[in-house]
Amino acid sequence: MKILLIRHGETTDNLKDILQGHRPGVLSNLGIKQAHERGEKMLGMKIDYIVSSDLQRSIDTADILNKYIKTERRIEPLLKEKDWGSLTGKSISYYYAGDFPDDIENDQQLYNRASKLIKKLRKEYSNNTIVLLGHGAINVAIKAIFMGIDADNMMQEIPIQNNLDLWEWEDK
Repeated sequence: MKILLIRHGETTDNLKDILQGHRPGVLSNLGIKQAHERGEKMLGMKIDYIVSSDLQRSIDTADILNKYIKTERRIEPLLKEKDWGSLTGKSISYYYAGDFPDDIENDQQLYNRASKLIKKLRKEYSNNTIVLLGHGAINVAIKAIFMGIDADNMMQEIPIQNNLDLWEWEDK
């Protein structure tokens, strides 16, 4: 399985430095442009599936990419962004303060969910090339598993992907 891991386009909440979590999200004008630019760069690539999170910002980005890739699209709830609980919709400054309430999805829970996702992907897409269209934190957890980095260190060792950056992994 070959994975092309991409983060959704910029959203209006990204512009406001809002912790989006499970909010659907609306692509900004730049986010729409980013998706078209990434799609143009992917013209001619053999992609078997686009698998996106079930959050609207990823679905919308996948729809734009698929104008160029023209393949089957699937929705995967396990690819959803980290659940920020009561911090959802608040300023990202709460993240940097580091005083998290008990109702957020912690790094180990996020890592476990990413691990479950990878097992599912290996079963369903073993001989395919797939675009995984996710989010900042879940993409970090996915990379951590492939790179052999544990949940306690993943956020310090792996930077959050920029919008529409592409990271490739060949799972042999």
